[in-house]
Amino acid sequence: MSSHLAAEFPDSNIPRVSFECLTAPESAPASITSITTSILSATHSLDVVLPRINDTTKPAVHAVLVACFSAHPLVPMLRELTTLPIVGIMEAGILYGSQVGGNVGVVTTDKRWEPLLEHEIEGELGLKRQCAAGVLSSGLSVLELETLPKEQVYAALCKAAKKMVDEREADAILLGCAGMVGLTEVIQMAVGQEVTVLDPVVCAAEMCISLARMKLRTAKKGRYEASEPPKQNL
Repeated sequence: MSSHLAAEFPDSNIPRVSFECLTAPESAPASITSITTSILSATHSLDVVLPRINDTTKPAVHAVLVACFSAHPLVPMLRELTTLPIVGIMEAGILYGSQVGGNVGVVTTDKRWEPLLEHEIEGELGLKRQCAAGVLSSGLSVLELETLPKEQVYAALCKAAKKMVDEREADAILLGCAGMVGLTEVIQMAVGQEVTVLDPVVCAAEMCISLARMKLRTAKKGRYEASEPPKQNL
């Protein structure tokens, strides 16, 4: 998946912006399918991300994008441990979607994610109103996005997106998995031009760029106050 994300954001497309993709170690879960795997993923990924942030021998990091469509624990963990802007793709996608639609809906992977994401959107992010059409499963697992034939993947995602529009009257469709990166045009053709389709990875990347250019940092008073000095000072 990291290679797909890297291909989506070649450095030459955005002047003075460079993306570096990091992959969780082999000890991390192969895919995130539950609360447990989400926590394990965050724990193992922290061991990769934090050393890179603090590595002064490499170009400085100005923002971090966490490419899991959930209220992933790595986001608040890094906000607590650094002063960098840390952006999760679900939160960024919903916020961007609410600017271009009045009834945003998420098309996700397997059925397990429907209650998990509904809870996180309302309970952890407080964005239920901005995602009023809710979450709808495509029936695919995260790994099947890469292992199944493209035609089968496209058919399942397009069917779910059309159902979201027809039955829930969604006017903006948010792709509910980082593994769906690059599929906006496919979904757009299925739902028509009157509906807006958003890739949350692109939304989060643009948010990272904006926050970095504004030289904003994560506040160290209140929720993200660390128990020890932050590892990175801007």
